[in-house]
Amino acid sequence: MKCLPMSSPSPQRQAATGFILVTVFLDVLGIGLIVPVLPQLIGHFTSSFQSQSLWFGILSAIYGTMQFFFAPLLGALSDRFGRRPVLLLSVFGLAVNFLIMATAQSLGLLLAGRVLGGMTASSFSVAGAYIADVTAPFVYARIMGTVEDEEKGYADAAIATWAKRAAAWAKGEAPA
Repeated sequence: MKCLPMSSPSPQRQAATGFILVTVFLDVLGIGLIVPVLPQLIGHFTSSFQSQSLWFGILSAIYGTMQFFFAPLLGALSDRFGRRPVLLLSVFGLAVNFLIMATAQSLGLLLAGRVLGGMTASSFSVAGAYIADVTAPFVYARIMGTVEDEEKGYADAAIATWAKRAAAWAKGEAPA
């Protein structure tokens, strides 16, 4: 049985891990930032509470659907062109999504922004693969745990915000 040395990861690997954590943070932050603001954005383009609720559901569902369908494509692109370029493309797509959402003048543009955001935000699998590429086996579990904790913490906050709004909608109240 061969023992692995317990040395610290190289500076290059530490920098790569930091890059991955920042990328995952930005992706999850994108979800957490838009959930509380999206109903107000939709409210500018709809006339009733029911249509606002319907469009919130559509825009939320399309984001997740795009993530589901584009995660394998981003994974294949990262295998072919490298992890870092695909993660940078993902961050760029997130920035364009925010720009579209901030300047949208119609529901169609909001929809286009959420489609683009979902397509480029499906980078969690690429981030996991990047960690597997640059992390020594003896610290892999610790690094993956850090990424999973970061993803879960922001996802929990987004879900809590959404649940509060859904409860207000169910009661027929205007969401806070």
